[in-house]
Amino acid sequence: MKRGILVGLLFLIVFSSNVYAANDTGVELVDGFNWLDEEMKQTNWGSNVEQLSWSILALRNAGYDVSGGINKLKDLRQIDHWDDGDVKKSALATLTLYKVGENVDQEIEWLKNKQEKNLRSGSWFVQFLTSSNSGEVECHLYYDEQDKVFFINDSEIVGESSCDVGENWINFESCVQETAGVYEDMSVDCDSTVDASLLYNRGTEYYIVDQIEPLEIENGCFFRRNNCNCDATQYGSWVLDKLGDNYYTKPYLRSECNNDVSDNSFLYMLTGSRVYSDYLDESMSNNDGSWEGSEELTALAIIALRDGSSVSLTTSKNWLESRQREDDGSWSGDVKTTAMVLYSLTKEISVVSNQTSTNTTCYNGVVDVGEECDGSDLVCGEGKICEGCSCVSLPDCEFDSECGDGDVCVGGVCVLDTGCDIDDDCGLGYYCTSANICERESVDDECDFNSDCLSDQECVSGSCVSTDDEGGSFVTWLIIIVIVLLGAAGGYFGYKQYFSKKKKKPSLPGGPTKSFSFGKKPTNYPTTKQRVPASSTQRMPAKDMKGDRIERQLDRSLKKAKDLLGRK
Repeated sequence: MKRGILVGLLFLIVFSSNVYAANDTGVELVDGFNWLDEEMKQTNWGSNVEQLSWSILALRNAGYDVSGGINKLKDLRQIDHWDDGDVKKSALATLTLYKVGENVDQEIEWLKNKQEKNLRSGSWFVQFLTSSNSGEVECHLYYDEQDKVFFINDSEIVGESSCDVGENWINFESCVQETAGVYEDMSVDCDSTVDASLLYNRGTEYYIVDQIEPLEIENGCFFRRNNCNCDATQYGSWVLDKLGDNYYTKPYLRSECNNDVSDNSFLYMLTGSRVYSDYLDESMSNNDGSWEGSEELTALAIIALRDGSSVSLTTSKNWLESRQREDDGSWSGDVKTTAMVLYSLTKEISVVSNQTSTNTTCYNGVVDVGEECDGSDLVCGEGKICEGCSCVSLPDCEFDSECGDGDVCVGGVCVLDTGCDIDDDCGLGYYCTSANICERESVDDECDFNSDCLSDQECVSGSCVSTDDEGGSFVTWLIIIVIVLLGAAGGYFGYKQYFSKKKKKPSLPGGPTKSFSFGKKPTNYPTTKQRVPASSTQRMPAKDMKGDRIERQLDRSLKKAKDLLGRK
């Protein structure tokens, strides 16, 4: 019996522990944020612009005070750029200041002007496609106040021409403009039977760049060490795109920077083309969800795919969380890696508009005086969210379906779906609003007695709760079972401890009486018999004592269980 109770209790404890641990992911993300925040503050936010920018972006999403980092980033600025004109770092820093509401007009202009002509340019072609049997069609190509005329007959350019032409195309750089700049645009006026498009050729590959009037040549890239560079072009283009400004680098990126995870992550963010999301989906490691086992690459791919992609990222996010170090909460003990991972795993909060009044500080990454939060729910605690810059309790409901039968959701609160004219038309604890609906009264103590509640409720700890046990939670019933079993076990052990000890055997009549004492010299004196009143020697039968004690333990256990059910 005793062994069975112990085994049962052990099973329940282990099982309940597994239930509570089912959602345990190990180290919490907040530990990573705390580590990153501490690292940056200990170094006065450092001087590495890339680390500083990623750290501000990540910590801001979690509601941490990043005012020190913002000031440091502005101190490191060289008028309108960073690190002697490093495009990648300047782009990241510009994005960071933009997100906290700083005016970055000068930085954006600097970044746009850093676009250079693609020195390894391919060839640009204007293609004309006509329907069959359309006869000869006259086409005009207008560029920089020039009018170039071409005659097309059944998808073939006819007539003499001094420039490079094919059956249905012309070479822009030999027929129109000797060298294409960073950006060129032209218009084509032909018969309605002709469709014009712009092509970019690199080696044996052709890319359709534009099919909409006016046709636009995008021939830009960003330099590093006096040459077009994929890394610089990717970050420069990404930031200009997020800030809503023009960039002219897609042909270069599509033809020259399309080989790996990083390349395709940026191409998907810039174009939204499924070609690049499919590449990322197929290159994801099937066994763990990472990209090449790299924390930074996996974070970048998640940042690219999390908005608008159909690629499932659950396994990838779980992989990143599993890589978090238990001793300090970081990723690889590296600031940049930890910041990128945290940025990829948290929801990005709203951007402060540059047109916002200077008196508005909410969402600037700083928890200013009078603010409880700065857009992140993380600092508000359980059951609350950050609205504006104040922590507010979660609403009871958003939709009528979240309320019980006969109730509707009004202003985040479930109310009786009953028309009313006066308060008496509503149930207890509700009042009639000007809209003729019943709303719950807001009082500190909802009830003192059961009579203060509705017919299907009772008063428990000052709150009216439903008496309907249907749908009680598993954990509540588990607690009840454990309490009952513990009560029974306590009674049983009490009985064994106090009432079931074996009686000592009496000395034989007339036999010698021996006494033993440890540490003392034995004596030959006989033991002294004491007179004890008969009433003090009588005991209640062990069986009755056992029953009373177990009954009292069960009563207490059932009372606790009832209280728990009342509070759920």
